[in-house]
Amino acid sequence: MNAKTYLAILTIPALLIVGLLNVSQAQDMGSERELCLRDCRQWIEGDAGFGGVSRGIGDAQARMYARCVERCERKFWKEFDQRSRENADGDDSD
Repeated sequence: MNAKTYLAILTIPALLIVGLLNVSQAQDMGSERELCLRDCRQWIEGDAGFGGVSRGIGDAQARMYARCVERCERKFWKEFDQRSRENADGDDSD
């Protein structure tokens, strides 16, 4: 075997390990994202009903709910990108 083959044999497991670490981080962050989205849902459900009688949500409430969801998504993807960059920077230094 030549040097390229050895390099490929050593590189593939390293890439798989990094990929698995990214997946586990994404799952951890995904649970944080789900908690944030759940808080948005609970807020809108709590605001939509009074005394067990649902009166629906108005336009203003729907916009507030959409902003809440947008904040959750923005925070999740910002942290995901930041952690991905940190992992990529850490891999280059090895």
